[in-house]
Amino acid sequence: MEYKYIFLASFILLVVVGIFIFLYNPFIFYSGKESPSCEKIFYSGNSDEKVDIVFFTSGVSRNKLKGYIDSLFEFEPFDKQKNNFNFFYLDEKINCELKYSALFCYSLDLIQKSSGCPNDFVVVISDESGGIRSSAYMNVISINDKLPISVFPHEFGHVFANLADEYVPAKIPFGSKNCVKNCEEFGEIVGCFQECSESNFFRSSENSIMRTLNSQSYFELNQKIISEELEKW
Repeated sequence: MEYKYIFLASFILLVVVGIFIFLYNPFIFYSGKESPSCEKIFYSGNSDEKVDIVFFTSGVSRNKLKGYIDSLFEFEPFDKQKNNFNFFYLDEKINCELKYSALFCYSLDLIQKSSGCPNDFVVVISDESGGIRSSAYMNVISINDKLPISVFPHEFGHVFANLADEYVPAKIPFGSKNCVKNCEEFGEIVGCFQECSESNFFRSSENSIMRTLNSQSYFELNQKIISEELEKW
């Protein structure tokens, strides 16, 4: 009888894990065949060898997407990596919500719809009021079009390289490397400034794009972290 209960418990555990993966793994839905409605905006080659980003829009012209793409390539080290990216567009209705005054578009429906294009990351550009913040969750970026266009490089820093916000207050993601407890952790990186997501943590630059949307650089440490991620693709 013990074996019967062990088998039953193992089966239930596998079912629970399977449901979790189904709901939270965005890559499971892409079948390898593009939908007829999948539009290539910027295509540099085989998706198996590229970083694939699919855009959705809500109340925003599809023509504005080029500006968002260009904004990413204005920042090092992405400026020299254009040939490692593909950008797609899907004309599908997306329902977003607000969480803590931030736009939040992640949903099972969005992930299912994104399966129409190759995708490693999903971006929703939505027309919201001026006081609504953008957000990044897992591999989904939710952007308020009212914000400066540099919000895309900022949010992409979160999902691509697990960079933490360098302003306060914010939550430091698990495994993030750009906010540290002691300046010595930066090693040879020159620069150490107090406040990085939390008031008692430190950042390596005064005003990177991860701190302010008025910045024009990730700065040295963040560039290094991003470059390390790019090497994996």
